[in-house]
Amino acid sequence: MRKIGFLLSAGGSACFKGIDLAQLEKDDVAIIVDRECGAADGARNRGLDLYYAAGTTRGELSQSVLDIALGNDVDCLVMLFSRLVGRPLLGSVPVLNIHPSLLPSFPGLDGVAPAAQAYMPFQGATLHVADEGMDTGPVLAQAVSAVHGTSDIGARHSIAFALKSTLVALAIDWWRERVDFAASLTDLRKGLPAPAAYNSFVSHGFFDRALEGRSANLLEKKFLALSR
Repeated sequence: MRKIGFLLSAGGSACFKGIDLAQLEKDDVAIIVDRECGAADGARNRGLDLYYAAGTTRGELSQSVLDIALGNDVDCLVMLFSRLVGRPLLGSVPVLNIHPSLLPSFPGLDGVAPAAQAYMPFQGATLHVADEGMDTGPVLAQAVSAVHGTSDIGARHSIAFALKSTLVALAIDWWRERVDFAASLTDLRKGLPAPAAYNSFVSHGFFDRALEGRSANLLEKKFLALSR
């Protein structure tokens, strides 16, 4: 049975929220970590399959993740991860990355603080195909929300959490639809099903709770839809 894998290195809260929103079955999930962390605890608490990747170098880590994926029927990986991966993983299994900014702005480990320091009036998140660079792969979808109080880190992190969770759920939806993430970018973008997740998430009140009580009605007006 095919699975979707999530490569995590911190708390994993956005990943687990996205899994919940997409109502993904436990048997369809493989959580991969490179250390003891909140994501490992979360996987154990939820009864999800948990695997540990090893390796101090980029190549060693990538080989270890690939071995886990191939050994457990993982045919797509989604990363919310603090380390770079490369070959032989890239090119063998489709790998997607979720980054908390509107790329190409603010690449790197932290996309939230730089946006606050630049007084950007919005916070975004990006789902893209991973490549050898840092946050340089082709963009598949982006989400953004206005920020009131542009330098408020706490508000931005709440928004980034909601946006990343949405993109996790969107990646799951596309995986379910058997999107060929290994296709050429032109063919891939043409074949992406329209995201149905956005309106359903707002109607569930998820963004309302995550964004400090703002109404779903307001968010529906200000939220820039997931785009192809």
